[in-house]
Amino acid sequence: MSRPSFRRSPLARAATAALLATLVAACDDSTGPDGGPTAVQSAQVGAVLQDEVETDVGAVMIEAAVTPVFVKGDVGADLFANAVSPCTAPSNTTDTDGDGIYDDATITYTAPACTRTNRRGGTVTLTGALRIQDPTPNAAGLAFNHTLTDLTFSFTGGGVAARTYTVSRTGTRNVAVSGSGASLASDLTITRTFNAGDPATVVKSWDVTYTPAVGSSIVVGQPLPSGTLSATGSVQWTRGSEAFSLTVTTPTPLVHDATCDAAQRFTAGELRAQGTFNGKNGYLRIRWNGCGVEPSVVFIAI
Repeated sequence: MSRPSFRRSPLARAATAALLATLVAACDDSTGPDGGPTAVQSAQVGAVLQDEVETDVGAVMIEAAVTPVFVKGDVGADLFANAVSPCTAPSNTTDTDGDGIYDDATITYTAPACTRTNRRGGTVTLTGALRIQDPTPNAAGLAFNHTLTDLTFSFTGGGVAARTYTVSRTGTRNVAVSGSGASLASDLTITRTFNAGDPATVVKSWDVTYTPAVGSSIVVGQPLPSGTLSATGSVQWTRGSEAFSLTVTTPTPLVHDATCDAAQRFTAGELRAQGTFNGKNGYLRIRWNGCGVEPSVVFIAI
């Protein structure tokens, strides 16, 4: 079966978040008299949430069953597709029902074999393990389960410090796909470093549905069509004394434009992460507004 195009890119988001955090923190890194997140916290929590929801778009592609979802925009389309650029191989390629999903296989990624140059002049390295399982190995279908073990993407920025960071994921991701849509359930523990500040631990537990645009359908071997993504669930953020328990919703589904050739392909929609930030109840509002336009991240007190 066809392998995916790895077009997902949190690098631009990391640069934007780090720059915003640095500039604002230079002026004010306090919560203010009424509490709420600092500018640094808003930018970095927002960057992680954006990374995750955009990663989910790639995860609902059936091609993601046999290779990890990679970043868009910053790396070559065939970066870690085993058939094209083999940095490693699955432990078992048995596919009893012939649906293109391994019955039960583990792919282990190591450096330097799985290091490549990205389009921004830096590098990206993939390490860790991805277990792939077909939930119905004796009956063809479009569902697959992933178990991630320290699956880590390490980026260097090619001389741009803000683009150097790592994101490591451990946990499960279960996907079911049909022509009329896809669903994804994620339970992951994520360790995310930043250009400034200490790493954060994020526990992500949410469900996603992807609905193709009218007249479109999800077809095996074809790029994901334009459509909308809805997410609901929770995120637990911890870092030092920071502990935010957040409820995630998309009051306006996120619009994914398959014709957009930029790194950021959501053109509309809103994600909210509601909770208590430094004693103040409210939500981070992440709002998308155009192909290639980084979303705004704003704290709204309630």
